[in-house]
Amino acid sequence: MVRKTLLIFILVALAVFITKSVFAAGTIALQEKRIGPNTVYVRLLITNDASGNPPAATSLDTIYTAGVGSLYGLTTYLRDNNFFWYLAVTNPGSTAPAALWDITMVDARGVDVANSLLLNRSATLDETVKITPTRFVTGAQYLTVANTTNANATAVLELYYVN
Repeated sequence: MVRKTLLIFILVALAVFITKSVFAAGTIALQEKRIGPNTVYVRLLITNDASGNPPAATSLDTIYTAGVGSLYGLTTYLRDNNFFWYLAVTNPGSTAPAALWDITMVDARGVDVANSLLLNRSATLDETVKITPTRFVTGAQYLTVANTTNANATAVLELYYVN
């Protein structure tokens, strides 16, 4: 009986380990936020997993509410207060993503609200992009990171909104 229980425990533990290894993905976490009367600044840390997998597409609201413990989502605040996305800055970390890595920010209609301006990011240099034409935040936005295959790579994405 003890051997059977031990065998079942080992098999379950092995199944969990294999599942986590196969389906692992990187993360996106809120590092900093500043909200002023006319500006909002959000700093996100993007991290690949140990196999080099980038994070899955993630809602800005999910990232924000997890970071501040609030039920009031970032895009709701931005929409309700007539903010538009003005500027984005990317900074490759000390373990940089692969060269020409990509970021897209897609709204609920599937439109890249960054107008493809965040594609082909540098693995060595900070890059600043003015989002043109500027777009008001009208609802949910989903952040996707691609073409970054280095294990444990990190990068920072800074978002600036104004009204």
